[in-house]
Amino acid sequence: GGEGGEGGAARVLAVFDASRDWSGAYGAKGCAMVNAHAEISDPAHPAYPVIAAQKAWMLELFTRLVGELGPGEADRVGRVLMLLHEGALVAHGLGVVPDPFGDAREQARELVGVRRS
Repeated sequence: GGEGGEGGAARVLAVFDASRDWSGAYGAKGCAMVNAHAEISDPAHPAYPVIAAQKAWMLELFTRLVGELGPGEADRVGRVLMLLHEGALVAHGLGVVPDPFGDAREQARELVGVRRS
């Protein structure tokens, strides 16, 4: 039960898979929230909390999915996973790296200890 163990790790990888699929179909410009932040960086702007909340939600999602690691370690690994994901989103939009989500997913797989299947 729950989201820990192999189930949580598989769900982490599923986030990278889903983001790769979505970005391939709809995200030629990369992450809409990162793009919005480039235009709206003033915390007083009404859109700013929406942008920040989406990124906070992603951080919470990754941290929750690796929760079985314990609070301190889950926080650290959650941050690293979120940064891998964010980097893949930005790199995808730039088109410089051939498969940024594949590369990020591989690093995430190693980080959460999932064996190749």
